[in-house]
Amino acid sequence: MPPLCAVLVLFIKVYGLLGNIFQPDTLVTAKIGDTVTLPCFYTAQDRLDINWFKQPLGQKPQLIAVQINYQIHAVFFHEFKNSTRLSAKAAKGSFNLTMSGVETSDSATYYCSITLFKEISFGNGTTLMVTGSESHSRTVVLQQPESESVQPGDSVTLQCTVHTETCAGEHSVYWFRQGSGESPPGIIYTHGNRSDESQRSS
Repeated sequence: MPPLCAVLVLFIKVYGLLGNIFQPDTLVTAKIGDTVTLPCFYTAQDRLDINWFKQPLGQKPQLIAVQINYQIHAVFFHEFKNSTRLSAKAAKGSFNLTMSGVETSDSATYYCSITLFKEISFGNGTTLMVTGSESHSRTVVLQQPESESVQPGDSVTLQCTVHTETCAGEHSVYWFRQGSGESPPGIIYTHGNRSDESQRSS
């Protein structure tokens, strides 16, 4: 069995090599047919794999592409494998995903990640909102944090950000609380003018 000190040194070195990952754009809006580039930056001290994932609202993340150990070309997976609209460009410290001719189905949250051995680190995610000429507006709601563990008596802040094509006065925002065994969830806060339709849906 190797000395404990040697094991600790090796662990610290491997963990440090993973580095950090950063997606500067939290929200990107585009119109149907536009070309969009989602940037991803990272710091690392060794060769690693870089990944892009797509997560449509309410669905599981889907692997789009992987750049393996700084190879020249990224490898695309699943339905993205034969897509002529997608390209990924890797450079030292960056791995950018470009989509041409965007469609409404491209609206999702995109995550960049880096992998080294069994360690993986994700970026904060970029939400792409693709709008068209539809008569109805498209709205994206970002809620953070997704989960929070607190002790009884603690204070906690839950943040909800609404991105919409309409003016702020033309929509309403609701906070719901889903208690254990409750159905449906109850409204605990409202903001804005509620229409008859929204009153019925609540």
